[in-house]
Amino acid sequence: MQQTHVALLPAHMLLALASPALLSLRVWHGRRGPPWMRWLQPLTDLLLLFSGLTLGWIIQQFPLADAWLTAKLVALVAYVLMGQLAIRVRGGGRARSFAWLIAMTLTAYLFAVSSTQDPLAGI
Repeated sequence: MQQTHVALLPAHMLLALASPALLSLRVWHGRRGPPWMRWLQPLTDLLLLFSGLTLGWIIQQFPLADAWLTAKLVALVAYVLMGQLAIRVRGGGRARSFAWLIAMTLTAYLFAVSSTQDPLAGI
């Protein structure tokens, strides 16, 4: 079990870095982006969610039972929703930028909660 955790954690961390980078690319390209971007970014988010849930299962900490994992799960869902809003807003403008900024702020919160294992992110 420990070997699985050691192997999965770097992959999860890489996905956590790749997801906001791909989201930013997708927002920048808008609906005109290349086809691979339309499936790679959601796939990355899905793999990020599954690897996170698997890591929680390995260390025997679960969303809704452990506050910091509940906070991460809620923030991850909010991040995905804000990202989708940023992608789908017609035209450019403030709404797209604002949704993207909220998604990036949620990413920073997710990183802080991950490193502190505290739902208040060490505040």
